[in-house]
Amino acid sequence: RGISGRCCDEEIAQAGRGNYYYVAGSAQLADALSHELGAVARVATQHTTLRIRPIAGHQIVDVVGQPWVVDAAGVATVEVADLIAGEHRHVVVSMRPTGAGATAGSTAGSTAGATARSTAGPATLEVELAYAPAGQRDLREVRAVARAGWTDDATVAAGSVDADAQRIIARARAAAIATAASDAYGNARRDAALGVVEREFRALEADAAPATRAEFAKLKGEMTSGFAAAPPSASDSRGRHTQKQMRARAYELSR
Repeated sequence: RGISGRCCDEEIAQAGRGNYYYVAGSAQLADALSHELGAVARVATQHTTLRIRPIAGHQIVDVVGQPWVVDAAGVATVEVADLIAGEHRHVVVSMRPTGAGATAGSTAGSTAGATARSTAGPATLEVELAYAPAGQRDLREVRAVARAGWTDDATVAAGSVDADAQRIIARARAAAIATAASDAYGNARRDAALGVVEREFRALEADAAPATRAEFAKLKGEMTSGFAAAPPSASDSRGRHTQKQMRARAYELSR
């Protein structure tokens, strides 16, 4: 498990299948260490990997807000940090149809709300979770199937919206925005980072439920203020502070 400070990259935590925090001072360090040391004793699964396979006729476009890889067969793999007992993690998958009935640019998430023509078949995913129980070496596997329908009927789409799923999807999209803007900012492209924040949050706020808009408006304000500072440089560490802080926020939102 890992903690990201001013001199450490969050990739250390990712490589170790752990969690990471941005620690700006000693007071935050004590809280982060206390949380992680308490969690170690309650780890339930290790070496956890999620494999997501779309059924023929559909393609995975994105695993929103999380690092992922895809193989030649179109199977997406997501490495999951160690899970503690009773913990939940959310994975948001964006798909599009590739066969008959598909429309250009149409995508679907893990819930209804797609824009493809209704002639496309259901979006179906085979999901495989591989993990090792804490303290054991042998992997176990659990398989499930997830389905989402396609429709161009706005009434049907509106009636199928699940409020909890909608919030999870919106948070994943916010995580993706934070990551993309942080990457641009880290490459000394401050204007590009601010452009990502303005453009993508405008779209997110238009789609988000009223109950979540205040949360995203606050996050947008944090990013706009943070990325207004000079980008990271060897002579000024404030930009690095901002970049790491926003990447930590992305990690929190994607969980």
